[in-house]
Amino acid sequence: MRLLISFLAFLLISSVSSSAIAATSWKQIDVLAQKGKLADIQKQLPILIQQAQAKKDNKSWRDALLLLANTKLSPDPDRITETNEAVTTLINQPWPSDPDSRLILNLHLAHYLSLYIKDNRWEIRQREITASKVPVPFDKKTMDQLLAIMHQAFAKAYYLSVNNEKPLKHFEQPSLKRLKGFFTENTYPEGVRGTIGDTVIYLWVNILKNSSFWTPEQDSAAKKLITAKLFATPYREQVNPRIASSH
Repeated sequence: MRLLISFLAFLLISSVSSSAIAATSWKQIDVLAQKGKLADIQKQLPILIQQAQAKKDNKSWRDALLLLANTKLSPDPDRITETNEAVTTLINQPWPSDPDSRLILNLHLAHYLSLYIKDNRWEIRQREITASKVPVPFDKKTMDQLLAIMHQAFAKAYYLSVNNEKPLKHFEQPSLKRLKGFFTENTYPEGVRGTIGDTVIYLWVNILKNSSFWTPEQDSAAKKLITAKLFATPYREQVNPRIASSH
């Protein structure tokens, strides 16, 4: 189970921008999508976001935000994905305040950040900490700073999912019917990994176990772990005997 694949995969891409078409509804966005008018969609989604904000239509608001961010991704697997634009789109826009929207948006923000770090790992590791009284631009943040933002987004999504027992289907269907869903289908029996909480944990653990996101210190510490002790009971006393002796 993964986050939504690029919206561009559902369009017949046209690199030629037509004259702007006033899109004030998802139906009109769908018409633009059917015609492959990506440039027009990118122009009209901010209008849809403003309308949703005014109406306090949180679902339409968050879906338009996600779609706007997702249109920044490249559909070409041989080209470096412009994930920095997807991330900055989400970071620089106001979000709905309802828990479901913030859960989904934080989960996508974490996902886009993980893609950005993967795509630009070497360049990011060359960055140095910038001493500044103003917020550091996104493209100047160090690896530690970006990882902290990514894990904070995952943590927020996890916190919002803890007592959320809604099935994944509740979150799957975007406002744009052309999209099949925010998540790819899994092959598990019904009820297995069936909640949004299951999905958050699955995606976060996939990142945590990926050593490409580890610091050199974490990588070194992981190599010193003794599997047998990790699985022993009680856990704390076996992994760190000093804890037991201190009580």
